[in-house]
Amino acid sequence: MIGRILHFQRRLTGYSFSEALRRYFIFVSGGFVGWLVIIALHEYLQSRYGTNPVLSYGIGIMAADVFVFAYHRLITFKIRTAWKIRLVKFTSLLLVISFVNWALFSIARSTLNLPLPDPLLSFLITGILSVANFMISRIMIFRHH
Repeated sequence: MIGRILHFQRRLTGYSFSEALRRYFIFVSGGFVGWLVIIALHEYLQSRYGTNPVLSYGIGIMAADVFVFAYHRLITFKIRTAWKIRLVKFTSLLLVISFVNWALFSIARSTLNLPLPDPLLSFLITGILSVANFMISRIMIFRHH
């Protein structure tokens, strides 16, 4: 059974299991820097301009999305061809994931009023979504043709 799963995983991603784990670590590292961009802008806009937490978080996500595309294109998946169509696909995926991220943050912060600091709440939400993002990005956007 495990052999079948690993074979399916290799067919799906184009990588062996160990290579997929290595790529995921690289992917998460870039995502972590993107998350730092989100939190830095979120905290800066709140402290400097008194921006609403939900709005400042959304602005942070948009800035991080630009960084993350360049990082994944050049470092994680090392694919430099067809960048325009990949950008359109990646942007579409990131819009969905960013909206889900923002919606979960908004619900947790505004509706549920969870007693977690914004950075921890964001880290938990973003971490969970990173797994789905990696698989979808590798399969649909950054696949070698």
